[in-house]
Amino acid sequence: MELEKKFQVGDHAPYIQAAAAHGFERVSEKHQIDTYFILNQRREDGTRHYLRIREDGIKRRLSLDYHRVLSELETDEIEQPIQDEAAFRRILGFLGYAPLCTVDKRRVVHRRGPVEVTFDQVAGLGSFIEVEIEGSGDEPTIAILEQAVADLGLQGAPAITMKGYPDLLLEQRRVART
Repeated sequence: MELEKKFQVGDHAPYIQAAAAHGFERVSEKHQIDTYFILNQRREDGTRHYLRIREDGIKRRLSLDYHRVLSELETDEIEQPIQDEAAFRRILGFLGYAPLCTVDKRRVVHRRGPVEVTFDQVAGLGSFIEVEIEGSGDEPTIAILEQAVADLGLQGAPAITMKGYPDLLLEQRRVART
């Protein structure tokens, strides 16, 4: 299970400096292109579901990813590598799923112990920071997550809750049409 907080920021620079000052180390850089086939589908139990094909533009890998959002902090994720994107797209088409949205993001990842901080630049949306940790929603794990948020100085930044990048892109499109 993943616990995550997401923030929209104007500029990554001060937060990258704070990350370095608090012991976060840069561990990787990614270019991810996510095509969503299920987008924020709500179920009777209150969970929200997402299904996507992710292309890793740097490592040249593909995966089929399923996310079940359990709460404002908790997400259950399954990621499965795929070899043949065309075949998976055909299967999804046979099941009645068509691409709904594509998110193109460049991501720089920093880590300190169990906490991962990603500095995302999302095409068409702007700059974001995600702070996440693997674990259950118990108090000690949440405290570690909240300490990382405080160390980065993100308490005053606009938090994005219960929405992912595809949700934000679709909202932006709806607003642009009106």
